[in-house]
Amino acid sequence: MKIGVISDIHAHFAPLKCAMDLFESHDVTQIICAGDLVDGGWDDEAVIDYMRSSQIVSVRGNHDRGRLTDQIDHVPYDGGDIDHEMNEYRWKYLNSLPQTCEFSWHDVEVLLAHGAPWSDIQHVFPNASLELLSQVQDATTSDVVILGHTHIPMKTKYKNKWIFNPGALCGNREDLKSTCGILTLPQIQFDVFDVKTGQSVEVETRIINDDAG
Repeated sequence: MKIGVISDIHAHFAPLKCAMDLFESHDVTQIICAGDLVDGGWDDEAVIDYMRSSQIVSVRGNHDRGRLTDQIDHVPYDGGDIDHEMNEYRWKYLNSLPQTCEFSWHDVEVLLAHGAPWSDIQHVFPNASLELLSQVQDATTSDVVILGHTHIPMKTKYKNKWIFNPGALCGNREDLKSTCGILTLPQIQFDVFDVKTGQSVEVETRIINDDAG
């Protein structure tokens, strides 16, 4: 089974469509998103509409939450006018996104979150400390944790848990590539791709078996 993984779209519709085309070419059967659909580019509405109509499972990122805070006074609870930047159904869609999602595929338990299982603003970078990795380990019994937020692809195994990050569709911090990931189960293989070229992106795998690192 192949699961397409995206994150940090930040209102950039073109790379989102490129990722969908790449997933189709790789026979992906499920797509999930680690949040931050909006805020950054000019395509908030197009991204929300596509994610909603395509029924792509997503968690809520910190920018999604922030956008809800910005818009909350404009929501027409009394049936009045709808704010021109985000109409009611788009607001409701963002508001419906959960902080985390859990899946079970081929006897592999997968947790999806934005920053960390407990916070949408916690950064878990590829060089995260053992203390932080231990917190992720203790926060869930899942075999795989998929995160976003850092805009940096990540492949780390801490003790018995894999932590993956597909990077960002809006562009990664280190090399500006727009990337996505494909998680293959039950092997637990994670591959990262440049969505513009379709080429595989090499990501260092960090494996930590004990507290000594």
